[in-house]
Amino acid sequence: MIQDDVLPVLINDYLFLKGEDENLKEKISKKVEELLMHNTAYLYQILYRIDVREEKVKNVFIDSPLVNVAAERITNLIIERQKEKIQWREMYSKREDR
Repeated sequence: MIQDDVLPVLINDYLFLKGEDENLKEKISKKVEELLMHNTAYLYQILYRIDVREEKVKNVFIDSPLVNVAAERITNLIIERQKEKIQWREMYSKREDR
């Protein structure tokens, strides 16, 4: 079992590599799946901290009865949200550079 606190590190590593490492995305998905089965409260804390929209997460559970499918979709939501934050930071840092 992977330690609970490793998920944020995996997410940051994935973003640092600009999504070029599918193996790392798979590790994130496996960790999300593990948290779904054994420590859902911690997963929700991470999703809240990352600021993944609650409505999107609820829709995953409505549309995905299988844990592995839900984990993959939640992983995609996490990565999507983190990429959005990066884009916003880049956009605002360019404005400040003017």
